[in-house]
Amino acid sequence: LYSVYRSTATGFTPGAGNLRATCISQSFFIDTSVAAGTPYHYVVRAENPSTGGSGPCYGGGEETNVVRRSATASACSAASWIYRG
Repeated sequence: LYSVYRSTATGFTPGAGNLRATCISQSFFIDTSVAAGTPYHYVVRAENPSTGGSGPCYGGGEETNVVRRSATASACSAASWIYRG
């Protein structure tokens, strides 16, 4: 399972305040709340099914990567942005 974190700040730290989606099982994510011309930065983290961790989906172990991907929505695509892992 995956969690998606998003911010307009380049070097943001993923956390509860910028958690955009949890429990994603697909290899893509459609962000439906973007504004045209605004640059967004994303971090996607995997969560394992164990218990006793800090993962936002099921409390499993969440990895701690900070690999960021960025995108700026155009006027034509401002309704959604798709992340493909």
